Amino acid sequence: MYGLTLNLPWLVSKLAQNIPESAELTLDKFCPYMTQTITVRQQLDPESMPVFSRRLAGQFAQQQEKIPQLHIFRLQELRPEDGWPLPLYVDHFDGLPPGRVLLQTTDFLRGMGDMILMLPILRAQAKRLAELGICEGIGISCASRFMPLFYGQDFVTEVLPECPSLAQMARYTYTTDFGLSMQRMRDLCGLESWEQTDLLARLYIPQEIEEKWQRFFSSTGQKIFINLTSFDPERSAPDSLYERLRTEFSEAEFYASIYKNNTRGELFPGGPVNLWPLEESFFDMCGIVSQMDIVVTANTGLAHVAAALGKPTIVYFTGTLHGWDDYWPDHFEKLYPTMRAVGLRGEQTEQQMYHEVIRLVQDISGMGMKRGNSGQNSSNTPAHHNDAPESVAVIS
Repeated sequence: MYGLTLNLPWLVSKLAQNIPESAELTLDKFCPYMTQTITVRQQLDPESMPVFSRRLAGQFAQQQEKIPQLHIFRLQELRPEDGWPLPLYVDHFDGLPPGRVLLQTTDFLRGMGDMILMLPILRAQAKRLAELGICEGIGISCASRFMPLFYGQDFVTEVLPECPSLAQMARYTYTTDFGLSMQRMRDLCGLESWEQTDLLARLYIPQEIEEKWQRFFSSTGQKIFINLTSFDPERSAPDSLYERLRTEFSEAEFYASIYKNNTRGELFPGGPVNLWPLEESFFDMCGIVSQMDIVVTANTGLAHVAAALGKPTIVYFTGTLHGWDDYWPDHFEKLYPTMRAVGLRGEQTEQQMYHEVIRLVQDISGMGMKRGNSGQNSSNTPAHHNDAPESVAVIS
């Protein structure tokens, strides 16, 4: 592991005088989910010094080679044999005496869907550690915006941000990087195949958040959340899919959450109602999705969120699918029992995929949703939300 301090020789050569005692750093330029404000000081402060995992330190060092401004910081290897109060880094847990375990899953390249896919694996790891008599429950270090994913997960005892302090690390006996390869993760879980463990991925949200959005969505109409965009354009679904759904299911209420689009109400005449301006947190996003009857989405993080909340989720697979060996998407039905995959095997035309999505929406909704007439252009304005919480605007 590595501690982060200010690079005094570099600062002296550049500033000569007025060298700062500390500086602040966030890693969100490299990973949008890493939002922790990291305070970095001149000296190796035993209490507050931020600690980087091996993997994160290596990725940060690569960025330093590309970005001169990062030379203000210096990574120093911290070794227990030098007296640093750190947990023992281990590659396996067989034969170890009891102690507290911290799994460091921090990685610039991990997205939200990746972390949700890891939940069953981390649960299996915790079960394995309990069977070995090492500990009951594990600590997790992850990107700050992923921390709510572990709410209600009874196998987790503590969740730390991407760069815990040395004092936080010192509370643990053992640590290891997690998520480096599927084979290593399976070995750490003591599994020969994924069929040997419970693969259900499940998210939980606080009751007050769920009740907040229950009041907001007070109408009784069928609610369809539609998310056709992805950060990877090749994985985005065509806009015409919404038009087909709007025509086929004219009495449904359609909602969306278009990232960084502050348009309130319908995104365009007859379009879905944009809820992004109302999202205040990850839990709010989950609360919104939890009130939907159906979610239709491209293969992106929201697909994993909706399915892990147990919502009927139709995923439109296009572009390159980055699979996880024999784990994802091979076991998607066990990971997400309410997920329905369209185009997963890449054998359907766009028109066939359209028809499959419409058929699935009809099957899921049953008789509760009436189909519209071809060419009908009805308004998508939802019923008035009389009891919307004060912190959000009323859409009407």
